[in-house]
Amino acid sequence: MCTHALVVDRGGLVASGSVADLIGATTSVEFEVGDAAAARKALSAIAGVRSVGSLPTGALLVDLDGIARSDVVAALVHAGVAVESVVPRRKLEDAYLSLVDVAFD
Repeated sequence: MCTHALVVDRGGLVASGSVADLIGATTSVEFEVGDAAAARKALSAIAGVRSVGSLPTGALLVDLDGIARSDVVAALVHAGVAVESVVPRRKLEDAYLSLVDVAFD
């Protein structure tokens, strides 16, 4: 099993360290919401939301930058968006996507 990894983007080293450290650094959160379009609109107005992508399940993958998940949930509910679930994403793939410049949609 791999214990350490390097993340390279466009030929440059972006991050290196133990897998646990790299995964712990991810800020991706999966949101299941009642209305994805309304959620996207609300999320785009929140300072601290870096990007919003769609997962095959219909859930939104949101990359946060210094904002608490609870504050994002509160903003979504305030905007009238039903929040079904909130799951922090702690996978190496998610850490990779949060570290490199990848367009979600």
